[in-house]
Amino acid sequence: QWLPPLNGHEETQFWLSKPTQFGPKYADEIRANDHVHCFVNANVTDIQLSDDLSRTTGFEVTNYLKTRFNVRAKKFIVASGGLENPRILLNANRQMKAGVGNQNDVVGRFFADHPHQHLGEFILEDDIRKKAWADTIFSQGQKGMSLVRGRFFKPTAEYQMTQKKLNYSISFRPAGIKPKPDESSFKSRLRHIICASEAFRDSAEWVKSGSVTCYGAADGYLKIQSEQELNPDTRITQSTQVDDFGNYRLNLHWQFTDLDRRTIKEAAYQVAGVFAKQNIGRVRLENWLLEENIRLPGAGEGTPSIVAGPHHMCTTRMSDKPEDGVVDQYQRVFGNQNLYIAGSSVFSTGGFSNPTFTIVQMSLRLADHLKGLPV
Repeated sequence: QWLPPLNGHEETQFWLSKPTQFGPKYADEIRANDHVHCFVNANVTDIQLSDDLSRTTGFEVTNYLKTRFNVRAKKFIVASGGLENPRILLNANRQMKAGVGNQNDVVGRFFADHPHQHLGEFILEDDIRKKAWADTIFSQGQKGMSLVRGRFFKPTAEYQMTQKKLNYSISFRPAGIKPKPDESSFKSRLRHIICASEAFRDSAEWVKSGSVTCYGAADGYLKIQSEQELNPDTRITQSTQVDDFGNYRLNLHWQFTDLDRRTIKEAAYQVAGVFAKQNIGRVRLENWLLEENIRLPGAGEGTPSIVAGPHHMCTTRMSDKPEDGVVDQYQRVFGNQNLYIAGSSVFSTGGFSNPTFTIVQMSLRLADHLKGLPV
């Protein structure tokens, strides 16, 4: 293999499946099930509580014709995503001024996503390049699954602890690196890609006169998908605007900590060092990574980055105590006997992996728990 192991890292893979269209796939099964009643266009506009506020007695639901009705049940589950879950709780403030489950001002706090950042481009030594092409062919798996091409590495748990870093996946993505007879040599491509950087354009060492344009010489690019440090000040709050149902919309206060930034920067520098020291090739890092105190670029700021997942997590996080969480180990809202939450909002931390499988597994775990409770 063309890329040696990174110190303190292990290789991983990303598999993608085709999106599941819930209605076409499950509508007939739902209609045929006498135990399931499915209502579409039904928007939860209030959570109704008992007089002592210890139980949920119903959900007020409103359709787009503004017809309101109440749903009664013995147990309730809010499962509307990492943004809508806290929004529903915060808007349910008729009986509890701060919102349901928000006695400790935790609902909406600790918002996390997976920052996706384009770190730079790399070029490979000519002999390494041939190995890399053979190693990065897009592979098709079984049952509609496809393997994302490239090489992906994640830090080991021990490395994260000793180096005091967050979790992440750093990837080496090919950019059409199949060798062509008429392509320039390694040295020529190295000059073009380095001189394309603004950091070197005014350097006499590299540019004697005029500007040098990068001619797409990169063999591939580096990306990172990283965890965010838990931060109570990164949060969801209510805005002053309301939707068509009179419920408040959301404001997102999204911050990056020093640990968030240091994790990304040091991962990029480690890879660049490995390429140079082991004569694999060279890495041109994005200019923002060259700053002493980096600022992660946002959308439309000149880098081909999607900024984040979008994977909205941790806004009703699971915890052992209500002072820093919204639900307990069984995903039950603290202080409420029969209200549960499902989805990525209950994640205690975000990790770096895409959240879908974790959402499914935790939902199945919740279902098993509820089935085991007295009727």
